[in-house]
Amino acid sequence: MHVTVVIPTYNRGHVVMRAVTSALAQTHADLDVLVVDDGSTDDTADRLKTIEDPRLQYVVRPHAGVSATRNAGVKLATGHFVSFLDSDDEWKPHKLECELAFFEKHAEFKDYKVPVKMPALPEYYSPDMDLSVVIDRGDVFYDPLYDETG
Repeated sequence: MHVTVVIPTYNRGHVVMRAVTSALAQTHADLDVLVVDDGSTDDTADRLKTIEDPRLQYVVRPHAGVSATRNAGVKLATGHFVSFLDSDDEWKPHKLECELAFFEKHAEFKDYKVPVKMPALPEYYSPDMDLSVVIDRGDVFYDPLYDETG
């Protein structure tokens, strides 16, 4: 299933590359990465221009705060799932693969019309582990919610 990774950023040129690179390096390759820039005045745009990957999109909007920037990313997302990544964080390569495996294993989430929070993945996770026992926190949401709420 296609995932849109939304990375909101504001004046984080010095760290955003690490976040983008970790998203693009996911073992689940059916994704696009959407960096939504909240009106940065640093070198964020110049740094991102060095990444030549068609899965990366960069959108600049007037400064409105992180919540408005995240919401703009959700509105522009094309994925069946939306996953948020802060611009100063990075993911391990199997993160999305493991989270999507959780959804495959737990079909009861298929028709949810409310946000489905994914469990945080422990340091020792693998794609085949049972994620239903992991503490409930995370950031992957099922898309039909956004279809209904806009």
